[in-house]
Amino acid sequence: SAFSLVESIIVVICDNLDEVSKEQISLWVCFLCLALGFIFTTDAGLYYLDLIDHFATSIFLVIIGILECFAIGWVLGADKVRGYINQVSKYQLPPYWNAVIKYFIPIVLLTLLVVQVIQEFQSNYGDFPNWAIGIGWSIVILPLFVAIGMAIIPSEKKPTNRFNGVEQ
Repeated sequence: SAFSLVESIIVVICDNLDEVSKEQISLWVCFLCLALGFIFTTDAGLYYLDLIDHFATSIFLVIIGILECFAIGWVLGADKVRGYINQVSKYQLPPYWNAVIKYFIPIVLLTLLVVQVIQEFQSNYGDFPNWAIGIGWSIVILPLFVAIGMAIIPSEKKPTNRFNGVEQ
């Protein structure tokens, strides 16, 4: 699982930086992950693991789920995605899948997110101090800013649309 996490980061960087080799990017990503991982080897390692796990799973992953539903349902188009999946898979998605991916799942996830954020502001998770809660929120906010920045900054490459085989 660690390989797939690192490889996904490397692929995104490689797609956006032609002038740097995949080997150099791999070295720096793995070095950064190693350096960040040292915090978990300290006496407070479980403390930080609990904090990061809480914010990553209860807030960040829910936000990512909402964004994925938006991208699949509205940006790419639920009909196109369902057609592609039905074309290449032995499992066929029914027509109501479009409504589920566009409306039902985002509404459920947004409800869960709102409830969780309200709970976060009512009291600190696990009686963590405010500075630790700040670290937790940075786990949520910083990657979102990076993703938004990457989406806003124009890329020199023209992405290929896998659903109809043409450049966008």
